[in-house]
Amino acid sequence: MEKKKRTTVLKSLLLTIAVLIAAGLFTVTASAASFRQVTDKKVKTGKYYVWTELNMNTYQKSLYFSKTSKGSKTKVATDTGIALTDGSSIYFGYQTSKNKKDNLTIYKYSMAQKKKSKVVSFNIWGTLEGINNNELIISQNNRNLKSKKYAFDIFSYNLKTKKKKVVSHICPHMEYNNRYIVGVLRKQPDGPGSSGPLYIYDIRKNKNILVRKSAQIIASSDEDYNNGLIYFYADGQWSPSWCLNLKKMTISRYGSPERPVC
Repeated sequence: MEKKKRTTVLKSLLLTIAVLIAAGLFTVTASAASFRQVTDKKVKTGKYYVWTELNMNTYQKSLYFSKTSKGSKTKVATDTGIALTDGSSIYFGYQTSKNKKDNLTIYKYSMAQKKKSKVVSFNIWGTLEGINNNELIISQNNRNLKSKKYAFDIFSYNLKTKKKKVVSHICPHMEYNNRYIVGVLRKQPDGPGSSGPLYIYDIRKNKNILVRKSAQIIASSDEDYNNGLIYFYADGQWSPSWCLNLKKMTISRYGSPERPVC
């Protein structure tokens, strides 16, 4: 009898949740959804296709979405940095600088409502790099902060507690799939650069992974970045080049077998 009673209560609870979901009163928060980086590839996420387009005259990227792959498109913003979407909303940042005062403002755009809202603003020169649960992952260029030990900081900002926490000091070269940030470690007064210890910052695990103690990153194509490929010289310029594959988490020299990063 007791078991039957518990089963009845459980069924009633599940039925109540189902009704609330149908009514739109019981929803999963955006922080629990899976975000991905928006690229120049038109990819469907949720109900929408989201992508960027480069204007060859201004060299500025515009952010778009549409309900179908060939349907009319809606412009979200122009001249933004990294944009991230979970299929219902898009997060992106605007960077401005006036009279040596830097400002980064993060926005959230609802595709269903076609409405932009401000999330948070920082007095820094930086970029939105990723989203992990309720935390924004942001890189900060310490160009106007002479007292800083490192040329760059990557910090997390908790949307609930409003607290910041430094998680890495690498100078970001690229962000891949809202999972990895790849860059080198540079200290003041040298400033940011493309040579130094090469690290991967794992956004989900909040972990820094050393790839090489000394490396110089080689400029790659957008296609390489979309595929998670980074090329670098391991021992200075003109030395044999290596490939870091973020999809497989392997590194390899040309003509050599792949091996795990860590």
